[in-house]
Amino acid sequence: MFSDLERPLLSPIRRGTGFASRDLTTRQLKARIGGVVHVAEVYVAGLAGFLLAKCAAAYSRRTQKDWYDLAFVLLHNDASGPDAAARAVLDRFGGQLGSIRTALADLAANFANPQARGPRAYARQMAIDHPEVEPATALADAVDAFCRHVMAASPGAEDPSDADPTGAV
Repeated sequence: MFSDLERPLLSPIRRGTGFASRDLTTRQLKARIGGVVHVAEVYVAGLAGFLLAKCAAAYSRRTQKDWYDLAFVLLHNDASGPDAAARAVLDRFGGQLGSIRTALADLAANFANPQARGPRAYARQMAIDHPEVEPATALADAVDAFCRHVMAASPGAEDPSDADPTGAV
């Protein structure tokens, strides 16, 4: 079989919606140890699987970190931004989103405006990680990433502007 150096590295994927485990891709990681470059290929969730798994996590856990992660990955991904991320989700799982419709509606409400939980969580963490970014810019970026790009790409999506303007869910 595999020697220890040849065996594929798999991180345990926790039980959930299954989107992450159905969207696996590989990434190559390199590390220099004692002057020797080591290379490992690891399986990770693809962009679409990650975003849907994180959406379900945000719905169930309701943590600042989940909302920040969603906004950050929508804005700063290898697919070139929120439009491409939304398209990746629809291309990979478009016909399978019914199982998380409630979580998606909840997410829309939590990113509907700058006072909502999602944009506030994103702006709070950006102030720590990137203090040069104005808080108002971070808030607007988070709302824009979700409302203008993601919701526009989602067929039959509800208009998040109908959500409670206080951001309460």
